[in-house]
Amino acid sequence: MTSSWVPPHAATESESEFLRRVLKSIDYWFIDCATDDAADNPRKLLTSRLAAIDHADHPDDADAELDPVIELLGAELHRLQHCHARAAVLTRGGFRHDGVHVKAVHRHHTVLHYDNDKLGFLLPLAFIESVQQLPRSISERS
Repeated sequence: MTSSWVPPHAATESESEFLRRVLKSIDYWFIDCATDDAADNPRKLLTSRLAAIDHADHPDDADAELDPVIELLGAELHRLQHCHARAAVLTRGGFRHDGVHVKAVHRHHTVLHYDNDKLGFLLPLAFIESVQQLPRSISERS
């Protein structure tokens, strides 16, 4: 027999609010798992669904024109990502990230990481002044 009880927030909560709530508590649910990777697939699935919902809720945002310089930076970062090249990224504040690899490129940001850093860091495209491919080292050539 099924219960007719419904949580009080279920009537007013949108799908995106529900998914955000689930994402916040997913690590707690998988705390007993032997590996940290156990929550990765559900987290990726929920994140992609949430991105699709947000895009559907704000279609005008996706159609807005980007700055041509940011589009060019994005294209160059995509090229560096696909050829697995090391790069030097100069930010508008003058900070230089030497020897980074491009892990991902999105509409407004990129994820960069160093060789010894598995997680990487997020950098908004608007903060990037220039990107330059670094020459391959001798160990990378062979």
